[in-house]
Amino acid sequence: MRPGWLPRRARNRISLRGAAAILVLAAAPAPAMAQAGHWVGGWRQLESNAGQCTSCRIVITGTGRDLTVTANNGWIARVAADVEGGLAAARGEGRWEGAANPRLSGLPFSIHFIERGARLHMTMRIPTAERLWTIRAAFGRAEGN
Repeated sequence: MRPGWLPRRARNRISLRGAAAILVLAAAPAPAMAQAGHWVGGWRQLESNAGQCTSCRIVITGTGRDLTVTANNGWIARVAADVEGGLAAARGEGRWEGAANPRLSGLPFSIHFIERGARLHMTMRIPTAERLWTIRAAFGRAEGN
């Protein structure tokens, strides 16, 4: 077909609609950036397969996709926010740095967070020479956040 097969008015409407769609898509924040920012702040542990800990807390800091998670029981992790199955999530790596448990001190781990409702669910995998430890925990907002 020749380039001018549509009337000029129709070509202009199509061009304006296409330009408007591009502007809307470009102006919308990326889902991960829009959803992970509200994680920043303090969280308290509600449950864990490693045992009950009413004083265990994490603090999430950072902006955009890059977040740092610091726990009051001796570990720190750097994670990248994303969206998984429509839910805010983050993955990364960390290290136990001053853990009360000497078996954990200095060990690296992989970590995954996913938000379900008002809870932030964590899965931490710690490889050791003997076995792979998997710690699962759920966190809720700490009071004052």
